[in-house]
Amino acid sequence: MHNTIILGPSKVGKTALVASLKHASDIATIVDNKLAIRTLPKNEQTREIFSKALTIAQEGDMPFVGTSLDIRYDFIIEVETEPTGLWENIETIWKGNEHNGRFMFMDAPGGAVFNEDIKRKSQNNPTFKNMIQQMLNANGMILCVDMTLALEKNAKKIKSIQDYYLKCLRFFLSSGFQITIPFQRVCFLLTKADLYLQQSGLAQEEKSLLNEHLRPFELVRGIVGHESLRTLSVFSEPDAQICFSTTSVFGFLNGHPNPHFVNNSKRSELIRLEDWQPFNIAESFAFMLSGDQHHPAQDILTFEQLRQKL
Repeated sequence: MHNTIILGPSKVGKTALVASLKHASDIATIVDNKLAIRTLPKNEQTREIFSKALTIAQEGDMPFVGTSLDIRYDFIIEVETEPTGLWENIETIWKGNEHNGRFMFMDAPGGAVFNEDIKRKSQNNPTFKNMIQQMLNANGMILCVDMTLALEKNAKKIKSIQDYYLKCLRFFLSSGFQITIPFQRVCFLLTKADLYLQQSGLAQEEKSLLNEHLRPFELVRGIVGHESLRTLSVFSEPDAQICFSTTSVFGFLNGHPNPHFVNNSKRSELIRLEDWQPFNIAESFAFMLSGDQHHPAQDILTFEQLRQKL
C-alpha cells in the first residue's frame, strides 16, 4: 500500500483540496480520462468533510473554512487505468492497471506543520511530531503551492516565499532523512488555477491555457525557487518521479472559470452537482499511485531529468 502525506503552508487551499477529492473522484471516468477513481474515507473527520463539501458547493457558502483545530484526514484511493497498446490484454489479465494507496493529511491552524519559527514552536507540538513520523514512513509527498503567487511582483515577498519552501525541504533532511529522501513520487500541486486566471486578466480565456501554455513546471520553479528544487533533486533517488500539476477546486464550466463560485456568497438556489467540476484534482492524486500522466496540465519527470533542467 502506497502511503502519501499532504503538506503545504497556511491558506494554500489544502483543506478545500481534500474536501473536493471525493466529488472529483466520482466524476472522473475511464471514458473521458482513461481513468476510474474511488476515494474511501478511513475516519469520521474525512467522511464529514467529504459530505460537507457537497453541501457547501451546492449552497455557495464559500470559501471552505480554514482549520481551527488539529484534524487528521485519512483516506484510501483506488485507481483503475485503461490498458492501451500491446500490453492491453496482458495488463487486463494480470490486473496491472489497478493501483491503491493510503493518503494522510494532518491539518492544523497555521499550515498543518510549518510556520515562521519552525524549530522552536515544533519541539513540543504533538501534531508536528506525528507528521514527522508519518513523513519518515511515507512513500510519497504532495506539496501544495498557491498558483497566484506566480503573479507576485514584490522582490522581498518572492524571496520570503522561496525561503519558506527551501526551509521546509531542508528541515525534512534534518528530521530523519540522513542520506536520501526516500519518496518514490512527489507532486508539486498548484492550487487556485481559476483564481490565477482571474487575477492575471485571463478569466475570459479558456482553460486550454492551463493544458497547453501555462506549464506547471515553470510556474512552480518561479514560485518555490531554483534552490528548493535543486535541494529536493539532489537528495532524491534518480529514478524517483516528480509531478508538477495545475489544479482548481472550483474548476471550470464551459471552458471558463466556474461562474457559480466567482462570488463567495450563499445562493438563493442550489446548483446542480454536475456543474461543479474540479480541475485535475483526482488526476493529480492518481499520479501518486500509477506514476502516469492522467491530465494535460501535468509535467512529469524523473529526478534525474529534473537535475538536467536546473
